[in-house]
Amino acid sequence: MRPGSVLGWCVAAAAAAALMNIVLKQVGRDCVKRLSVKNPGFAGAYRRFMQFMVRRHRFFGMAASFILVLHLAVVLLSGITSLTGMATGALLLVTAGLGLYGFHVVKIPRGRWIHAHRTGAFLLLVAAAVHIFYKAYVFL
Repeated sequence: MRPGSVLGWCVAAAAAAALMNIVLKQVGRDCVKRLSVKNPGFAGAYRRFMQFMVRRHRFFGMAASFILVLHLAVVLLSGITSLTGMATGALLLVTAGLGLYGFHVVKIPRGRWIHAHRTGAFLLLVAAAVHIFYKAYVFL
């Protein structure tokens, strides 16, 4: 496997870990809340795992952004790049930027920025899938 591919999969893993934030919260609200009476051990373990992931959400997003820059550098040095990759990378950076803006500037998890951040995360998921399966190569 080439270094660019390895870095790309590392970006995908870090972004997936960041995207787990909303999934874990929703599963906790819908399913684990009902199970807490029947199986308190499982519910407690799930809540600890969810708390671990939610507290590190921003670090996963920042890691995805930093690894993306390395991935971009390696790919550009190879002389071939992908239009779908450029679009996905730009979307990742915009989504991470919105997250940083909300965390450091606004400091309130409400408002238009959080909706834009979540919409960007969903679009990032779609764009990453398109990039993985359909690459539009451009030779530099």
